[in-house]
Amino acid sequence: MNRDDFWIAWLLDVCAGHCDNRQALFVAEGNQSFRAVFIDQGHMFGGPNGMQRPHFVASRYYIDPRIYCDVCFSLIRKLRATASRIDADRVWRCVHSLPDDWKTHSALSNLKECLDTVKNPRLIERIVERLSKSAASADETDKNAIQPRRKPPNSILRPGIQRPGAVRPILA
Repeated sequence: MNRDDFWIAWLLDVCAGHCDNRQALFVAEGNQSFRAVFIDQGHMFGGPNGMQRPHFVASRYYIDPRIYCDVCFSLIRKLRATASRIDADRVWRCVHSLPDDWKTHSALSNLKECLDTVKNPRLIERIVERLSKSAASADETDKNAIQPRRKPPNSILRPGIQRPGAVRPILA
């Protein structure tokens, strides 16, 4: 599974001002493994009106926090490398092909701010550090949760349609 991609998505969500929880579909691949495909980018760049300023942890909270792998040096290096490989000129070329009514002043302004952030190694370093610290404190909070019985069961990551409270999925 591409669990590192949840961290990459979180980093890019922070840079892009994503105002919603992270959402993903899990696509079955061979050998009983899954690949996460991220969906619903409608709250990027400050939300639908472009004016929201989310807290940096807003998009970290995927429904099941167990999906986030532990922070290690190779993950941090991967986050830095991903940010540095973003081709701003290519992004702008793609933007020019979008319908004019999608290219609002706030959307373009917020996109420019996002690309400026992504291309600034010092800012990326600070964001990665904050994400790491936030994840560590969230892990501690999860361990000390007031309602531990509400933690999703392991069966939630199984394929198929599940009925409420089911241990085994209903296979489609």
